[in-house]
Amino acid sequence: MNVIFLEVAACVIRVHFKPSKDWEFQMQLLKKEIQESYKGFLREKPQKVDLYLEIEDVMDYEIVSRDSEKKNYIILYKDSAENKIITFPYISMLQFEFILRILLYRFLLTHNGIPLHTSAVAINGKACLFLGRSGSGKSTAMKLLSKKYTPLADDSGIITYENNNFYFYQTPFIEKQWWVKKTPQRYVLGKIFLLRQAKFYKTQKVEDKGYLLHRLMTQMLKDEGLKIQMKGKAVFDLAEKFASFYFLYFGKDEEKMMQLFEDFFER
Repeated sequence: MNVIFLEVAACVIRVHFKPSKDWEFQMQLLKKEIQESYKGFLREKPQKVDLYLEIEDVMDYEIVSRDSEKKNYIILYKDSAENKIITFPYISMLQFEFILRILLYRFLLTHNGIPLHTSAVAINGKACLFLGRSGSGKSTAMKLLSKKYTPLADDSGIITYENNNFYFYQTPFIEKQWWVKKTPQRYVLGKIFLLRQAKFYKTQKVEDKGYLLHRLMTQMLKDEGLKIQMKGKAVFDLAEKFASFYFLYFGKDEEKMMQLFEDFFER
């Protein structure tokens, strides 16, 4: 059977390429791209499957027209069940990734998971995350520390709550810093830093829970299909149960940034 399995944040996704007369070449090409792009997340014969993504045969492109807007839309996917999406062989790799994000993030938010815009490094075996708006320096913070601490993410990551502990998982998705090595490994969540660009280098404990909740909500990866109540509960649990939130004031000086973190983690 033409099937591959992916594991992301301890969630197993079954991707099934159904038989096709007219799209067999495109099916195999997409399968090869998925295997190459997500090779660290491939799994053989898992004991359980959480999500299903089926790529089914079609006669031709499925198109929806809006004459009033003079626009035409190609159908990318159909929701088949809460844990299953059906898509088509004409999609690109980027479109496959978009569909996989939707399927995965919907599942995570009902299973103690939070998808975030974040960069991250591993320090003393634990994941330290950097949160901020676009242009706030998420990639910069990660790169300034990358000579000593293992980079884990440049733009996206997943926090889960398992057995009364918070953990961090990498995503397989394409990011600007393509060189960051990615695996399905689980990391204990160490610290979360809210970024503030400055001319000085300093960390400060975040005490305002209201501000914290707002910032976390803005950092969640967007999916219009996710209910705001679902997002809010996941963020509220993180803000209430995880105690290590800090402001990070920093610039672009690698030596000062490294010294700040060495001192912070040796306290």
